[in-house]
Amino acid sequence: MRAVLLFLLGAFLGAQSHPGVVMTIYKDGYALVKSDVKWAFPTPGNTVRLGNLPSGILDTSPFLQLTNGRVLDQTLKRDRSQGWTRLEHLIGQEVEVRITNEKSHTGRLVEVGAASITLQEKEEIRVITRDKIDYILTDGTVTAHPTSPELIWHLQSAAEDTVRGTLLYFSSGFEWKANYRLLMESSGTAARLEVDAQVANHSQATYPGTHLQLVEGKLQRPTSPPVQPQPMGMRAKALDVESAGYPAEKSLGDFHIYRLDRTYDLTPGDLVSVPLYAPRDVTYRKTYVFASSERSSKEEPLKLELELDNSAENHLNLPLPAGVIQLFLETETGLEFLGEDQFRPVPKGETVKLEGGRAFDVIGKRRILNYSQQRKSAEASIEITITNHREESIQVKVVETITGNWVIRDESAMYIKQDANTIYFPSTLEPNTSQVITYTYRKSWN
Repeated sequence: MRAVLLFLLGAFLGAQSHPGVVMTIYKDGYALVKSDVKWAFPTPGNTVRLGNLPSGILDTSPFLQLTNGRVLDQTLKRDRSQGWTRLEHLIGQEVEVRITNEKSHTGRLVEVGAASITLQEKEEIRVITRDKIDYILTDGTVTAHPTSPELIWHLQSAAEDTVRGTLLYFSSGFEWKANYRLLMESSGTAARLEVDAQVANHSQATYPGTHLQLVEGKLQRPTSPPVQPQPMGMRAKALDVESAGYPAEKSLGDFHIYRLDRTYDLTPGDLVSVPLYAPRDVTYRKTYVFASSERSSKEEPLKLELELDNSAENHLNLPLPAGVIQLFLETETGLEFLGEDQFRPVPKGETVKLEGGRAFDVIGKRRILNYSQQRKSAEASIEITITNHREESIQVKVVETITGNWVIRDESAMYIKQDANTIYFPSTLEPNTSQVITYTYRKSWN
């Protein structure tokens, strides 16, 4: 039997037609790392080592599969004795302690021991053992963290000079999110939708020549969500659209996976942005919403709601991952920022619904004209005035929330019952005009 020594992974990958590092990042902050490995030359003790591993590596996840060898044993070594020498100088200061797979703790550092530290939090004193600590931050800067974990194997192989295989492991410290931009024309309902994926490496490990795969969906895991470190000075990088093209979107069981078609060097603190889809010319619907409940009286600008159909007719019909969308208006002087919103994953054929702030030139006013209450019933007469100061006609939706067992009578406009507690009055309001809506509701209870 021959022992083997682990070569630098990069030297092996450079000779391959397909790079051997693939990182699949999920929406829950975990990543699956798959690395092709090649080992050569016997060494005493049949021992090989691999460092530059993220501190968030899951203890039970490393899996080495050899094509022409055998793993005798595997050790994941976490050396946390280094990196803590400055802690004694932080006694008395406010620090934030990031715990592996748990929430972070913030407080005044009062004691540093050989195996633990002590924090004075707002309401209690907390003792944290060092083997649970991922990072310690002061003023948002990483002050101390453990050295990189290391994998150690004892191997057997009948090969003369090489052993090949694949290493897989899960780790926290990685995330991705979708960023959208809706560039709306100054008039009409036409817009351009741009979608980027932003990948973050929160770990202390470096991954050269990495293929990225992004999964929309969260894994079923029995552990708590990962706690992400927040290293300072993160570097944002954008991939060249001309050379990168666009990711290929495919199904992965019940999830969607986006495969980027080039490699990237992921270093600690990087934020990598890449177009997820080609820009799309779309149309949207704009509605001004005035929402109130039973006994509220108010006067305020209406809320702006936008809707985009995720359909082939609207040049979409795509699985849209959850993300943040920024709204811009194209003007003579360039783009103006209107606000941003978040939305859930939107499957093909459904509608994206967004909130776009409030319109100062569309005003709603609600008054309670009459209210009376008996022992088991109540009745109220409502007046709502919507004024459009714009130079264009608009779509308006007046939403009323009424709980309990109720009936509507004497309504001045047609309404639609949305659910058991909600009605709304839809209308089109011409430029520089007002509309008055009145109705009476009666509710009863036992």
